[in-house]
Amino acid sequence: MIRRPLTAVLLAILALSAGVGIFLIARGGEGSPPRGRAEDYAAAYRGLCMSRSLIEENLGRARDVFYGEAHTTLHQIADETTEKSRPLAARLLEAKNRTEADLGGNGPGGAAASMDELLRVSREALIFLGVPTSPCDR
Repeated sequence: MIRRPLTAVLLAILALSAGVGIFLIARGGEGSPPRGRAEDYAAAYRGLCMSRSLIEENLGRARDVFYGEAHTTLHQIADETTEKSRPLAARLLEAKNRTEADLGGNGPGGAAASMDELLRVSREALIFLGVPTSPCDR
């Protein structure tokens, strides 16, 4: 008599585990965004790198690259990160907001420092989401 309830519990656990596995495979794997989105995220990170490389020589061009190649996708990265780590998403949005303000400023010093922080937090969020990134080359 004890075997039947135990067997039923084990079968239920096995079925639940299989269902979760199928769900994760359908999502593209645990912690991984769909392939197209991952490529967009990586492209946005490269846009941040490009923007950072331009700050000292041309702040206006750095601002254009930031808004043209990374800004919108940063919001998407933050949204996806929020689902799994609200503190990390908050740090990402705070760094983005500081960078926006400093890119609109009068000099490259503050913009460079805030962009460095945004790059660090963005890379952390991307790794957290399963999107491999390399540090920027400078």
